[in-house]
Amino acid sequence: MGYGEPQTISFTSTAPTSATTGHTYTPVASSTSGLPVTLTIAPSSTTVCSIASDGVVTFTTAGTCTIDANQPGNSTYGPASQVTQAITVSTPPVTSPTTLLAQTISFTSTAPTSATTGHTYTPVASSTSGLPVTLTIAPSSTTVCSIASDGVVTFTTAGTCTIDANQPGNSTYGPASQVTQAITVSTPPVTSPTTTPVPVPTPVHSSASSVSTPSTTPSSSEPVTLKTGPPVAPAQSTPLVPIGLGLSASGVVGIAAYELRRRRAS
Repeated sequence: MGYGEPQTISFTSTAPTSATTGHTYTPVASSTSGLPVTLTIAPSSTTVCSIASDGVVTFTTAGTCTIDANQPGNSTYGPASQVTQAITVSTPPVTSPTTLLAQTISFTSTAPTSATTGHTYTPVASSTSGLPVTLTIAPSSTTVCSIASDGVVTFTTAGTCTIDANQPGNSTYGPASQVTQAITVSTPPVTSPTTTPVPVPTPVHSSASSVSTPSTTPSSSEPVTLKTGPPVAPAQSTPLVPIGLGLSASGVVGIAAYELRRRRAS
């Protein structure tokens, strides 16, 4: 009994010339008999590539991917000779990152030159890229000042308040170099209370009271009787001794009494 009519196989798809790992390829082969061709991966290439049930070949590692094509024949056609298709697989070159554009940051607000505790300041910074700038308080200054969600900085204690400005960049611009703004914070001076001068009292002078004899105006209907008595010495004025010259009030009175007795004795 003969082997039947001969048949041959050929690949009708063109193998990729620059296959790289991660890529795919769909091989196609046909036979002169018109019978379907079976495609498989050669045993020596199973670590380099694989073929799915839908006939798609995936390249997994660098090396040679060999695809075998077979047609076993039937009652009319004998088996066809195996045909192979070899594909060289390489690792794709590492793509250099796209060169990012440079950007810089600058503060557009002027830092206060006489900042004191309890006061506030709103810093503003911008970048040449137009991207938003993030403002934070440097770790070394967290006890001196703080920044709120609205960007307002509050000075809490004396020291140096350092504000950091950063812009991380994006797919077009690279990260900007950090820029800082340092502010010296001091404690406000304590205001002394206003001193009101105390009025100095006017010195009080002591003098002997003049002795006066009350006069009685007799009525026209009563006789006037004059009574005589011992002569009365004229009143002597007590010397004026100002208080506040190192003498107490009792001392001043004592001096005045002494002077009065001395004058009477003379």
